[in-house]
Amino acid sequence: MEQTYNWPLNNGFAPGTMLRLRGTIPTGGKLFNINFQTNNNYNTSDLIFHASIRARENLFIMNTKDSGKWMTEQRITSSAIAPGREFEILIACEQKQFRVSVNGFHLADFAMRRAHTLIKALSIIGEVNIVGLSFESSRPPPPPQPLPHGGGFGGPFPFPR
Repeated sequence: MEQTYNWPLNNGFAPGTMLRLRGTIPTGGKLFNINFQTNNNYNTSDLIFHASIRARENLFIMNTKDSGKWMTEQRITSSAIAPGREFEILIACEQKQFRVSVNGFHLADFAMRRAHTLIKALSIIGEVNIVGLSFESSRPPPPPQPLPHGGGFGGPFPFPR
């Protein structure tokens, strides 16, 4: 049975951010799509990154939809995702590309065809059961903030010496 999941991405999907998706395709399932979109409505949105996972055909297809028109797709033959087996897909946003891994192995790099700053939503549509979904960041943490009252090395101590 087809499922539709849709999430607004208020912080976008910037370089240093990664989507981790774990799930299963039902035993009779054929395909599902992962879409990083320019708005929340799949039917009117451009797709900055589109992945179509076609398990029965052993295909992982990536593409971009710009102004309602599909660009040239990139096809990868892979049997890493099969109906009835749990999978994990990682999609990392880098400065000039998306990096895709499946079940712990690098699958492909997909060139950034439109700016990542346009990404405003994520949708996952098709015959898939999501077990887990998370966004992770490899961006460096913000610098440490100074301690209150000038505390720290060489500063006033908040307790008696």
